[in-house]
Amino acid sequence: MKTNTIILWIVATIIAFLCWNWARGESCPPPKPDGDFIRGDVDGDGVAACMSDAFRLVYFLLHPDSGHLVRCLDAADANDDGQLDISDPIAMLRFSFFGDDTIAAPLTCGADPTPDYLGCADSPPCAVVD
Repeated sequence: MKTNTIILWIVATIIAFLCWNWARGESCPPPKPDGDFIRGDVDGDGVAACMSDAFRLVYFLLHPDSGHLVRCLDAADANDDGQLDISDPIAMLRFSFFGDDTIAAPLTCGADPTPDYLGCADSPPCAVVD
């Protein structure tokens, strides 16, 4: 077996073990809330959904192993559907150019109003200074 297949099997086994209640009709435990962030602020400059955010996210989606990390995945999930895909940078560009309300809350530092498994490891504009 190839290494990738073994790793995929291990990850799938862990996920199945952690969420075994799903088979009995119960859901997995909800994710714990992360820190505050600004939705659409992929590059951490404190501005929600500008062109640089959309381009950085497209690059991240096309090259996820490039080392260009997105520090706050919740911030990159512009439409708050719980996943990162091409609809997120499209929503950011529509917000930037047309003023569409395609970006979900929070547009200023705040918590994610909907539970998902993306998380936010770091959001510099919302960091608490001691």
